[in-house]
Amino acid sequence: VLRAEHGARLYAAEDYFSEPVAPHEPAGDRAWALIVGSEDRGVSKAVSSFCDARVTVPQRRGTSLNVGVATAICLSELSRRMGGPVPLRRSAEVRALPTATSEAV
Repeated sequence: VLRAEHGARLYAAEDYFSEPVAPHEPAGDRAWALIVGSEDRGVSKAVSSFCDARVTVPQRRGTSLNVGVATAICLSELSRRMGGPVPLRRSAEVRALPTATSEAV
């Protein structure tokens, strides 16, 4: 859906991939997504095969980052040339959640 409807470039991140993570191109483009796996299993080969790029956080031999830290680094690096923040838009379909009342508590 991301690729078909939005033209998004899909990145898979794993510690054994050879391409170092770098800023997403073209500069300013926000149509991308990062896929990461679990600590023990990583990104499956099936999912990885659907991705446009397979990236890694360069590390010294023998060191390892946990998936949360590696994800933060990848997100930071991929988004480095995106430009300023995008204002949040409220969809007409989004409804406010009801507030709790003393009767409901």
